Amino acid sequence: TITYNYNNFGNNTYTISLIASNASGNSIVVTKTITVLAGPNANINPANQNSCLGSNPSTINVTSGGGGGGGGGGTAVYNYSWSTGASTQSITVSPTLTTIYTCVITATNGCSISRTSTITIVQASIVIGSVPANICPGTSSTLTANGSGNGPFTYTWSNAANTQNISTNVAGVYNVTVTNSSNCSAVQSYSLGTSNTLNLTTSSNPSTLCIGNGTNLAIATLS
Repeated sequence: TITYNYNNFGNNTYTISLIASNASGNSIVVTKTITVLAGPNANINPANQNSCLGSNPSTINVTSGGGGGGGGGGTAVYNYSWSTGASTQSITVSPTLTTIYTCVITATNGCSISRTSTITIVQASIVIGSVPANICPGTSSTLTANGSGNGPFTYTWSNAANTQNISTNVAGVYNVTVTNSSNCSAVQSYSLGTSNTLNLTTSSNPSTLCIGNGTNLAIATLS
């Protein structure tokens, strides 16, 4: 058995002839007709997309470019089989993790192709710290927000500041919204506390003295 592989066929009908030769001469001509069917011509949109966690659902659509439909030059008719189990031309998805969706497109002539779409989930997260963690009356603290994920980031504080750091001398709860380069946002709250006022009283013995004499000073109470 002699096998010859050839795969450089276009969409057409081909006649292949074979003649075998040896020292005794040539064989009769053997011909074979091969019909190559056109495969589906389809694209998927979007092929890649970033999506924020918890954002609106994403729609993935297969667009037809014609071909392989067997419709005599009309609009191609395809069957769709998605990895989600759907059989429609488009699907709507809301993944919580980065997911690859695959669609097998089959023409009426039985030829098929597959297309994939990757939905990448992008999250924004934020950590807030303050120095010092608590403030005393008359002092201030600097609050710093640090975003993580796809930068650069923008910051919006509940006191209307839009910088990464804010300085305040007022205790309370501060909220900050961070938005990353994919337009995904996260909100974090931070409670800035107060330190107790230090109360100090002293005593002296004696409390009245003459020039040249001494007295003992002591802390009476500290709270």
